[in-house]
Amino acid sequence: MPTTINIAGIGNRGLCPDGSLAASCVGSFNFNPLNLFQTPLDRVQANALASFDITEDHEAYADLMFTRSDVRTQLAESPAGGVPVSLPIGNPFLPNAARQQICAERNIPAAQCVVGNGTLVPVTIGRRLVELGPRLNNFENRTFQGTVGLRGYLTETWQYDAYYSFGEADQTTTRGNWGSRSRFIQALGATNTSTCINPANGCVPLDIFSGAPITPAMLRFINLDSLATQFVAQDVLAGNVNSDLG
Repeated sequence: MPTTINIAGIGNRGLCPDGSLAASCVGSFNFNPLNLFQTPLDRVQANALASFDITEDHEAYADLMFTRSDVRTQLAESPAGGVPVSLPIGNPFLPNAARQQICAERNIPAAQCVVGNGTLVPVTIGRRLVELGPRLNNFENRTFQGTVGLRGYLTETWQYDAYYSFGEADQTTTRGNWGSRSRFIQALGATNTSTCINPANGCVPLDIFSGAPITPAMLRFINLDSLATQFVAQDVLAGNVNSDLG
């Protein structure tokens, strides 16, 4: 998958097979085939209604509802587009032809325009991370709600309704194959093929410049799944009386 590099003074350029940067090598990507046309939905719902006449004038009632729905969505591979990076000019994966073009534009001396040099160059990187596979989202939703109450007549003209309503709703969202923006930037900060300038979290230098597929070890470092949970509960106690006051 082509990588693009946007540098002040050069503009947006793609990495060509010969290692140079050129506008003619900026690639395109069709994201439509990987997006789901119809979202899968698995849903179970149950309702229960009950009432009981305590006396001729008083009634107990209940209303219960439970719903479970699981939704799965899929999107095209994660785009690392327009990511600002302070790229070491000595990044070992950067082709030499591209390195020389960047050095010429940024007035970096030839003695520093070599693999291993840590001089930082502000660039904007673009790369569709096809090696991660499609982005996956799973939404698990659970809702339970119930009402129990009493209603009836206090007198011939006065009616009442008293009830307790309770409900719970929770959602668990998992996201896979989205990648981590911070780790993507961290992994590009390398001056050799085995260690990053910032080695935190077991950083593995990332190669998106040579044209070779991103290795499993590189993917494991930049790809972080996420889990989000949300829970809402509600309790309502209410009552009312009414009559025709004329």
